[in-house]
Amino acid sequence: MSINENLLYGVDLRTSDQGELIIDSSGDLAIVGGLDNLHAAIRRMLNTEHGSWFEESKYGANMNKYLSMPNTETMRRACGLEAKGSISLDPRIAEIPLIKTIKFDDTRFDIEITITPIGVDSTFNFIYPINIGGI
Repeated sequence: MSINENLLYGVDLRTSDQGELIIDSSGDLAIVGGLDNLHAAIRRMLNTEHGSWFEESKYGANMNKYLSMPNTETMRRACGLEAKGSISLDPRIAEIPLIKTIKFDDTRFDIEITITPIGVDSTFNFIYPINIGGI
């Protein structure tokens, strides 16, 4: 089955990981579409404080509340569940079969999320890095 990824997963303005707009080589605002847009939307949702977006009060995640806590297994698990709960609200996501955290040191860890998007039978891994003291 062939799907039109731009129709299924949308098109939006391309932003950096810090949320800044990207300008393409011709001087126009860059766009992102398809599965790349889904990736960008997940990152944007996790970077947005829950309830801070005026158009949608349920949008975002409460990741910041964990960043002042010690980097323990319990805190990392809570962060992972927060991420899963937030991104599972996106209608483009069919399933989140696995979520795990990988600790690097006392100040850094990754949340690795396995995601099954709608319209396909495959999954992809999304890595969200966390730095204690700020996202």
